[in-house]
Amino acid sequence: MLPVKKRCSISAKNRQAIRKYRQTHPLLSQQAIANWASQLCGHPISQSTICLSLSDKFAFLDDQKLSTQAQSLTRVCGADFPALEAALYEWMLRLNNSGVSVNGDMLKTTASELFRRMEDFKDQTEPKWSSGWLTRFKHRYSIKEYKLSGEIRSADIAGSLDKIRDLQRICAEYEHTDVYNADETGLFWLMTPDTTLASQPQSGGKIAKQRLTLHVCCNADGTHKLPLWIIGQANNPRAFGRNLSLIQGMDFKWRSNKKAWMTGLIMKEWLLWFDSQMAGRKVLLLLDGFSAHHTAVSMLENNPLLNTRVEFLPPNCTSVYQPCDQGIINMLKVRYRKRWLEALVRATTANLDAFKDTTVLRAVHWVIDAWRDVPADKIANCWRHSKLLSTPQESTSDIAPSPEGDDCRDLIADLRLPLSSTMTVAAFINPSDEVVEDDSATILDQVVQEHSQVETDDAEAEPDDDVEEAPPTHLEASHHISCLVSYYERRNPGDTVILAHLRKAQHQVFRCHVSEQASRVTQSSLDRYFTRK
Repeated sequence: MLPVKKRCSISAKNRQAIRKYRQTHPLLSQQAIANWASQLCGHPISQSTICLSLSDKFAFLDDQKLSTQAQSLTRVCGADFPALEAALYEWMLRLNNSGVSVNGDMLKTTASELFRRMEDFKDQTEPKWSSGWLTRFKHRYSIKEYKLSGEIRSADIAGSLDKIRDLQRICAEYEHTDVYNADETGLFWLMTPDTTLASQPQSGGKIAKQRLTLHVCCNADGTHKLPLWIIGQANNPRAFGRNLSLIQGMDFKWRSNKKAWMTGLIMKEWLLWFDSQMAGRKVLLLLDGFSAHHTAVSMLENNPLLNTRVEFLPPNCTSVYQPCDQGIINMLKVRYRKRWLEALVRATTANLDAFKDTTVLRAVHWVIDAWRDVPADKIANCWRHSKLLSTPQESTSDIAPSPEGDDCRDLIADLRLPLSSTMTVAAFINPSDEVVEDDSATILDQVVQEHSQVETDDAEAEPDDDVEEAPPTHLEASHHISCLVSYYERRNPGDTVILAHLRKAQHQVFRCHVSEQASRVTQSSLDRYFTRK
């Protein structure tokens, strides 16, 4: 009688390692991976087992941190509602990072709320969120229960100062060019300096549809300003052209969700992109305690960054120590508001409608130009003022960055708009309504929008009057350039550089016109000129 072959099972930890090995060695055959896995597991692994382990059945293991108990399990089941559980897990992480403890009953209640609010499950019967489901959910996401003490929830000023000193010592280990800070800010891109208009978002007015979120990142000496990541409400705004054709090659990244918010998944994508930009270097990235930041870093525990060390600023201290909050974001917004005010002044002077002519595409151009115009020396001054680059023994008596906004004040005075109550320049540059509160309701809204896999119509996310603008013809463009050339020849004949650029542009537009005309002419053959008898 033949001996019974002993069945050898494979643990979830080893299946996860096999999937990760395949990702790092995509050209290897399954048999080669089976040979490697046999050494890992200590017993023979067949090619069919490798095929099953690499299938979609175990795809949930890719971005999951297994608990000690789950690592040894040989039967690990995927979720029936993976999008919902991913949203629930992010909601839990972000609440924990905000100092709020979450228990099992809260998880069940929130799972039910997510099921009702996510479009993915609109016509489905809601399951019972039983204790068995909760246990399996905890196993899948390695969740343990911890009790948060009141001392941890409250701001520990002494502990924050100790953390700042630690960050100063860490920063001292890097050159200034290798220390980065990233943060995001809201931007109401069509807001006017009127307190009545500025208060509209509180009552759900139209200005709430005109929000962008800007994600800003730069290094400590100001020599490297990374391209902005801009988050809007529409995946493909009409103003961007078909398939985003009008923004191809522009120096920024566009992401979207209905609320135009920074979320954990977008932040995770940004971190991986940032790390790829730092290839060949070892850099330090400083982030504040925004829950989406912590969530993104937690999601990357199984896929650590190769070139980037991430450190978090202590809570309730970002307004004092975060470089982006010491004037960097303010300088960006001042320069954007100045461009928008100039457009308002030009339009009102000519009795035109600036709101009709300004699309999100033009706003993005202004944002990119504004970020490009923020000077490196002023960025470095903001870093010095944050004191993060100072060691405990050094003096930190740098002069604070001077406030900007005089140009905006003059432009507001030149406006011919029926403003009921003009706000201050500081309130216009940084309105309080642009700040997203990191509370439970807001976080739940964000994860619902982020994790819902049902596509929504972009037209619902855009203002009704945001129509795609017809491009000028070549002849119209050539005429306008000729007007500019004539203007500079008569008013500023010494600006030879500008005149040279204008004439070059005029020549390029003319060549495009000639090429377009030639393409419309059909080629004729010789027999066309003879009459057949």
